[in-house]
Amino acid sequence: MPGPPRVGSARKKKANPLLARGIEIVEWTDVSLLRTFISDRGKIRSRRVTGLTGQQQRQVAAAIKTAREMALVPYTSSPKQPPQEEPRMSRRCQLTGREPGFGKNVSHSHVRTNRRFDPNIQDKRYWLPGEGRYVRLTLSTKAIKTVDRDGIESVVARLRAAGEKV
Repeated sequence: MPGPPRVGSARKKKANPLLARGIEIVEWTDVSLLRTFISDRGKIRSRRVTGLTGQQQRQVAAAIKTAREMALVPYTSSPKQPPQEEPRMSRRCQLTGREPGFGKNVSHSHVRTNRRFDPNIQDKRYWLPGEGRYVRLTLSTKAIKTVDRDGIESVVARLRAAGEKV
């Protein structure tokens, strides 16, 4: 038993673009027609948006797939840029210049594989009383002892004299 009549305006049906142009079969070579069914992000538009019938939508999807395989239509219209990664912090001491060393691991069977000897690098924050601010330095543990011995003011002066931005 049908319910009460629906209140409100019924949605107006979209005009079928294929019938308006008199097209019965969608060809994968007709790129300008296929582009009307592809969104700006490269996705196939839905039937609700295009106004196609189910059979026509399947034809359009198959034609777009073939055109993409033949490189007539791109898979995505605007390729996304890879996310910008922050540059990795160099494992180098600002004061002593200590860097990773390279060598070989030698197994019991004398198979040699490359390895890396990383220095013990720490990020340290020191208060500069002369400038009234903190300074962040990347130092090896030996350089931390040097800062403790000589004082942060003289170490910063030495770094600036060497052209290091502090």
